[in-house]
Order: sequence, then C-alpha cells, then structure tokens
Amino acid sequence: MAEPDGVAVRAATGSAVLSVGSFAYAAISAVGSIVVARLLGPVGYGAVSMALIYPMMFSGLAERALLHLFVRPRPRQLIVVVCAGGFGLKLVG
Repeated sequence: MAEPDGVAVRAATGSAVLSVGSFAYAAISAVGSIVVARLLGPVGYGAVSMALIYPMMFSGLAERALLHLFVRPRPRQLIVVVCAGGFGLKLVG
C-alpha cells in the first residue's frame, strides 16, 4: 500500500484541528450561555437576547458577504469598500 503524501497528511491534520476547534467553541459557548442565563434570570436574559438580535444578524450577513466576495474574483476597489463595510458590521456585532 502506498504511503500518503505530505499534502494529504497535512489536509487531514488541518481538518481534525478545525473540527476540534469548532467543537470546543460550541461547548464553551453553550456553557457560557447557561452561566449568563443563570446569572441574569429569565427577564434579564430575554432583554439581552432582544438587544443582540440585530448585531448578530448583521454579523452573519457580513460574514456571508465577505465569503462570497473572496471566493469570486472582483475588482480591487469593490473588495476594499465591501471589506471596510463588512469589518465595520463585524465590529458592531
């Protein structure tokens, strides 16, 4: 059987690291949400959730816009304008 080349090994290792990182992020977020919900109570947690609806929505839209922008070739001026706007929305969210 042939030995896997360096690119395949690096791709598999990178994929495993990204998967572990995503799982750790989700676990830490879940624990953090539970702690914040316990500290604030139902009314306080609801108020925080309502206050974060728009920033989270704009953050998701900015991420999608930046992803499509960098995947498809575009003129450089458009990239700079959209990146500046996207990062501004990301800072708000």
